[in-house]
Amino acid sequence: MADIDEWSFVSKYFSKNKLKKWIKKNEPWRMENKEHKEKKKMENELRELDKIEGMGEERLKDIMRIYDSEKELKEALRNNKVPLRNDIVEKLKKYYKIEEAK
Repeated sequence: MADIDEWSFVSKYFSKNKLKKWIKKNEPWRMENKEHKEKKKMENELRELDKIEGMGEERLKDIMRIYDSEKELKEALRNNKVPLRNDIVEKLKKYYKIEEAK
C-alpha cells in the first residue's frame, strides 16, 4: 500500500491557518499550563492563611492537601466537616467570619 500524505488528507478538510490555530489552542502542554495556573491561583488564596497567628507551615500544607480552593474550605467550615484540631478550626472560622450554626 502506498503511504498517504497526512497533510494532503487533512488539507482537504481544513485550511492551513485554521488547523494551525486549532493545534496552538489545544496542544496538551497548553491545557496542562492552564490547569497549573488555576491550581497556583488556588494555592495562593490558601497561602494567605499563614497570616493567622498559630497557623504554621504544616497546618497550611495539610489544608492545601485536603482542599483545592478557598471556596471548598469555607463550605467545609460552614458544615463543620474540617478534619483539623478544634482550635485551628475556630481560628479559620474567625478569619473567614463564619458564625457557629445554632
